[in-house]
Amino acid sequence: MSETMLEVRDLCVSFPVDGKRTLEAVSHVDLAISRGETLGLVGESGCGKTTLGRAVKGIVRPSGGTILYRGQDIARMNASDRKRYQKEAQMIFQDPYSSLDPRMTVREIVKEGMKAHRMGSAAELNARVDSMLELVGLSPEHANRFPHEFSGGQRQRIGIARALALDPAFIVCDEPTSALDVSIQAQIITLLKEIQKRMGLTLLFISHDLAMVKYVSDRIAVMYLGEIIELADADELYDHPQHPYTRALLSSIQLADPDAEARRQRIRLEGDVPNPLDLPEGCRFQSRCPHASKACRSKKHALAAVSPTHFTSCSVGAEPI
Repeated sequence: MSETMLEVRDLCVSFPVDGKRTLEAVSHVDLAISRGETLGLVGESGCGKTTLGRAVKGIVRPSGGTILYRGQDIARMNASDRKRYQKEAQMIFQDPYSSLDPRMTVREIVKEGMKAHRMGSAAELNARVDSMLELVGLSPEHANRFPHEFSGGQRQRIGIARALALDPAFIVCDEPTSALDVSIQAQIITLLKEIQKRMGLTLLFISHDLAMVKYVSDRIAVMYLGEIIELADADELYDHPQHPYTRALLSSIQLADPDAEARRQRIRLEGDVPNPLDLPEGCRFQSRCPHASKACRSKKHALAAVSPTHFTSCSVGAEPI
């Protein structure tokens, strides 16, 4: 059985709004990621994906629950273990145009984390910068340039090099291609897969691009208004989606075969998305669900197994596995 690299238990992240109300961005999430695995996290914009990733990385403070890294609660780590976690858990950010300091050279950007963790002498760090740039498909000659001198795809490669420079074991990839041209996205995804295989990395891959998530992920978790509503192996989720929301998301993927695309019936969701500051009792998807019943409006269902590797909070109207 594979080692569990990272686990979140009953994780909640809330933010105060206007001094009176609270926005619950992540609500009672349970997830576990095995060493060497890629877990995809999908859902609409604003569902809490990025907040979950930032909480795992330690950028956002949880309001409840536990985050375990290699079995250790990161909130209870001593200073030495916390510093090790900060080094081993890295993040690749969504926007390569705003995540790189425009006042720093590429060398300074990639070297900054290594200097903070005292990973070697100046000469050793410079040599590692050159090595990391070559690893992500850039030249060491680029090291003394500034971010504005590079294209979006090149900037994202710099961001990847910065994360890899600290020799991480776990990386949160927060929509790492969404700000890039389609022609460049495949290059970055291929690069990430190659590096993961080479370095044995564990990835949490956050995206709204369902086709891409299937390509990169071993398992996929579907998120809606802060909750995980379905979790399964990638192929199983796409072949046998159980939750009505998952089925609607998958029906929006355009098929490469024009005849199959013409024959397919898309699921069009009606109704309004609930106000995240005033969430309904029961299922949060009820106002948009074609199968909603009276019970859905009063009772919330936890994730339940429909197969040994497939979990959903609702399977009404789904095809049997």
